[in-house]
Amino acid sequence: MTRPTAAERPPTTPRLSRARIVDACIELGDREGLDAITLRRLGLELGADPTAVYRHFRDKDELLAAVADRLLATVADRFRRTGDWRRDLRRIVLGARRVYMAHPRLAALLATSPDPLPSNQRIAEVVIGALRGAGLSDREAAIGFEVLEDYTAGSSALDAEVESGTANAWRASFAALPEDRFPNAAAVAPHLYRNDEAAFAFGLDLLLDALERRVHAGASTPAPTERSPR
Repeated sequence: MTRPTAAERPPTTPRLSRARIVDACIELGDREGLDAITLRRLGLELGADPTAVYRHFRDKDELLAAVADRLLATVADRFRRTGDWRRDLRRIVLGARRVYMAHPRLAALLATSPDPLPSNQRIAEVVIGALRGAGLSDREAAIGFEVLEDYTAGSSALDAEVESGTANAWRASFAALPEDRFPNAAAVAPHLYRNDEAAFAFGLDLLLDALERRVHAGASTPAPTERSPR
């Protein structure tokens, strides 16, 4: 009995790995959104029994955390320090925003991952290091990091998920406002909702301006108000 030739053998399915499953999850999420991601669906996408996915991830939450970590890791991987704290902060924040905008259907996942991610910690180390290196106190550096993180995640996730036609509708509604009742809004209507990237960069520069003033002033940030336990 002769063995079948390579051409006659049935194609083999590549062995599953965590990396391959995450790749498939990102591709499926980009194509159809978070609701489409189930371990059963991933098994079908990978040509494997769905139970095989459970050998690598205990549940969907662990898998989604790995997806978010993979995407945000590209920010830390590509970042190179320049020695200028403000330039470094601007570059890493804009790098994070690019990831959000490149994966709009996964943006909510990136902004709301419930578990601490290694990539988040790497990014935090860069940002906090830049703020401390600029001369901010440890408390100010911590608060500054949280402000930049919230601005980046919140604004980017919202911009990534908004449909392109939405901005047109908002722009049209402001353009139609009567000048006698809304003189200020009507005056700036031609400039509203024109360029999300320019608006984000403008807001980022305002934050960096404020941080730079703190550095030069050497002032302390008031401690956040502590709530009394009930």
